[in-house]
Amino acid sequence: MSVTSVTHKRALGQFRSRLSAEGFKVNVAPGGSTAPYDALVIEMDAPDEDGPSWQIEISYLPFMEEQLEDVSIMQFFAPLSVGIAANVENELNWLITRINTKLPLVGFGFLEEGQVVYFKHNALLVNNDQAGNYKQVQEIINMIGFLVGNFREALQAAANGEKSGREALSGNPFEQLYL
Repeated sequence: MSVTSVTHKRALGQFRSRLSAEGFKVNVAPGGSTAPYDALVIEMDAPDEDGPSWQIEISYLPFMEEQLEDVSIMQFFAPLSVGIAANVENELNWLITRINTKLPLVGFGFLEEGQVVYFKHNALLVNNDQAGNYKQVQEIINMIGFLVGNFREALQAAANGEKSGREALSGNPFEQLYL
């Protein structure tokens, strides 16, 4: 049973239609036992042809309608890697903190339960402004794609124990910013 409000279900449906029309591969994950809220799942291509695709899950935070009058909170969540090598948590956390300090949207994270490296961002959307909200969602998706494209490889190398945090940033286009 989904806890997503009717208004938010309608908005997600409109986002799905518009994103699909722009060429994004979008599916709806209805709320249920895994997650109690509905989500749009956007399939994102890897920045290079050899890399695996990844997903951005978009959902409204439930139970907020009573506390917020004119806005809703939308969550963007992109799991990037599941599982980490032994004894890399400190290096991975160093790398995530280092990257997040200078990002335009924050940020990357590590969920110990489930061992998931992810990108997460929350945005306030004005209720009853579907056109403005769509533009904002579209720009956030593009920015997340850009950030994941530039840092996913480094995060995975640290998570897999292949490289230290510093080594993983070496050769990154933004290396001068971080090292």
